[in-house]
Amino acid sequence: MDACTGVEKEVEKVLNKFGGINEHADRTLNELCSHIESLKKSMEEAPSQHELSAGQILIVKQAASKVKDTVQRLASDHRDLHSTVSKVGKAIDRNFVSDFASTSREEVFAGQDKVDLLNRVICQHFFRQGMIDIAEELGKEAGLQTSISNKEPFQELNKILDCLKQRNLQPALEWATSHRERLAAQNSSLEFKLHRLQFINLVEKGVNHQSEAVNYARTHLSQFVTRHEKEIQSLMGALLFLPQGLPGSPYSHLLDPYVWIEIHEVFMKDACALLGLSVDSPLSVCINAGCTALPALLNIKQVMQQRQVTGIWSGKDELPIEIDLGKEHRYHSVFACPILRQQSTQNNPPMRLVCGHVISRDALNKLSSGSKLKCPYCPVEQNPTDARQVHREIVTKVSSIFRPTYSASKESNVTSKEIASKSQQLLVELGFIRAQSPGTFCILPLAQRILYKIENIIDAELRKIGCQKLHLASLAPSSLWNKTGRLKSMDEELFKLKDRHDQNYILSPTHEEVITHLLGTAGHISHKQLPLMLYQISTKFRDEMKPRSGLLRAREFLMKDLYTFDASLEDAEKTYQLVRDAYEKIFNDLQVPFVKVEGDSGLMGGSRSEEFHFLSDAGEDELLMCPGCGKGVNSEVGFAESKCPALGKCEPVAKKGIEVGHCFILGTRYSEPLKAHYVNKDGKTLPFVMGCHGLGISRILAAAAECLSTQEELRWPLSIAPFKVCIIPPKDGSKEADAAVLAEKLGNSLSCLQGVADEVLVDDRTSLTIGRRCKEASRYGYPFVIVAGRTAACVNPTFEVFLTASGEKKVLSFEQTVDFVKDQCSNSLK
Repeated sequence: MDACTGVEKEVEKVLNKFGGINEHADRTLNELCSHIESLKKSMEEAPSQHELSAGQILIVKQAASKVKDTVQRLASDHRDLHSTVSKVGKAIDRNFVSDFASTSREEVFAGQDKVDLLNRVICQHFFRQGMIDIAEELGKEAGLQTSISNKEPFQELNKILDCLKQRNLQPALEWATSHRERLAAQNSSLEFKLHRLQFINLVEKGVNHQSEAVNYARTHLSQFVTRHEKEIQSLMGALLFLPQGLPGSPYSHLLDPYVWIEIHEVFMKDACALLGLSVDSPLSVCINAGCTALPALLNIKQVMQQRQVTGIWSGKDELPIEIDLGKEHRYHSVFACPILRQQSTQNNPPMRLVCGHVISRDALNKLSSGSKLKCPYCPVEQNPTDARQVHREIVTKVSSIFRPTYSASKESNVTSKEIASKSQQLLVELGFIRAQSPGTFCILPLAQRILYKIENIIDAELRKIGCQKLHLASLAPSSLWNKTGRLKSMDEELFKLKDRHDQNYILSPTHEEVITHLLGTAGHISHKQLPLMLYQISTKFRDEMKPRSGLLRAREFLMKDLYTFDASLEDAEKTYQLVRDAYEKIFNDLQVPFVKVEGDSGLMGGSRSEEFHFLSDAGEDELLMCPGCGKGVNSEVGFAESKCPALGKCEPVAKKGIEVGHCFILGTRYSEPLKAHYVNKDGKTLPFVMGCHGLGISRILAAAAECLSTQEELRWPLSIAPFKVCIIPPKDGSKEADAAVLAEKLGNSLSCLQGVADEVLVDDRTSLTIGRRCKEASRYGYPFVIVAGRTAACVNPTFEVFLTASGEKKVLSFEQTVDFVKDQCSNSLK
């Protein structure tokens, strides 16, 4: 196509030059006419004489000189134009060979019947373009019979298309009404879209035309309720925003100028289908295909004519040049590092250097020397931190996901009394979790993805403040709990068991005793090693008397518990503040609104306690919030006992909250009985001043669903959604089935973006309608649902992008869709 581009540039220069010459000629002739008029006026004002005076002779000479100068300037412009036009021919000769026929083995238009066929195709193309006179003249010259039936349908269609370009819908509406039965037979929505656009035109006129728009909807849109109920509801909703204007409302997409381009394409497509024609004329298809194939054919011809390859390819059924298969046909499942000669893994992924070369992470670390790295393949020096991980194209298919769906109310292991929250109802019905027994659940793949993302957010923030991750035994000796007194105080909430040696153990609900015993038996710990912050993410157990609301109050749950060890209460306060700030960043990253309140230390003990809550009517904690400053306390503490001076001076507002995080300063409550000491600078051993900080990870999942979801549909923040993008290809056998290839290409392109790798889900159940799969994707709460429907099968394909949280819809091209998802997911990483 480079050859075509070169010629196109020269033609563009001619058009620009031609336009400039026309403007210059008009300006020059206007100046000449003005000059002659002024000379004529001067001649008329002079006294009439039989002979011209010296002054009049001078005037005539000036006029003649002006005319001569004008003619010379116009002639110069025409010479420039001719020179520019001649360059077009030279560009054609330079970029193309005249012997195009040599790229084919036979002469295509050898017989008269084939020539007549070509002429008929050209005539039909001009008819379709509305150039009736040119088509008839060509038909006469070629001796073709052009009947009225050949041109009449095209004349009508082109008149309607011209009206649509001027935003006049009436002719198109009349045509659609007269062909209503035939359009319905081919499942067309053209008539509805025309009425929809006419309704939008009335809405655009403002609030004064609101009643007119309502009457129009009653008259014309009611017949389409069965097929287009949601779209009609959206149109009616737009009426509510007329007083303040649609541009800044949730319905601003209705004013998108693209709808006029879309209606033009839809009308052309459906009208051609009724006439039994393709959307593009045969001539357009052939020329486009030829322009695409010609450069490759000429290249093949040039290679095969070379002396050293003549005869080699005649007996081979293959081409002498490489043909790019395209990105969608390449397979890159494994990367083998050429430096260390090892296969990449999840922990040793391929890394792209600034220069473009790719090596494994282990090779990167081996070759790095401080802040410098020299590429092993080129002279470029760079900083190792500038290397970027290469993400493989990972697209998950809906059919491959294990997600057994159930009715929560009918599930045998769950009673109706236990279903106290919409999150449990939806998570069970849609196959995120499954009850094993009262208070215990199986976490299924979709929910596991969410938990994994929550853990990653937590890990990232805790690493920043110097926390170290470990794993503690869930099975704890009862003797440790007996020493701290919690064995008796928490007796009814503990799962207790004995081993074969009659030793007593408990399944730990928390790990204060275990971690403190670990520190107490770890040998001498210097004050220089403090603060020490150790955490784990593990399964905890609590024998709840009434487990309910699914994961919000379960007997087995996933929790992050962090334990801090300091030398003094002042140091413990600083560490407490450090962790609390990290918690706020974690909850900001989770993108779920939260509040922080004073809490009761309860059985944990200690001197300070704060809780993090998601506000929800399903919450079991009552929070007393100050309407002025926004601070609050758990009702178990009360305003009177609050340590904050701002509280207690205003009338509290009671709200329900789901506790998802808790911070405590424990003091020496556990370190003294379990003899966990450090050595201070004077060589004395003193008990640690401890803190503990918990996050209910499985509860965060359920609480996020509880707070953000509707009664029928799950909603997830972008940061923890099971998949960020769900692509819905067209149904098999539908008119837009060809768009499936484009949908697959989009999935591969999105999966290569940072922040989107392994986040693309394709609903490959193409036996189902697009509408059914869209509805299901909305129920699962995937943030971006991208549909490859009718508009994806047009000449200029576009995708419908639905933003699940807001209900907004965007119509974007392939490149715009990739850029939009990239921007949205990049913003979520900041």
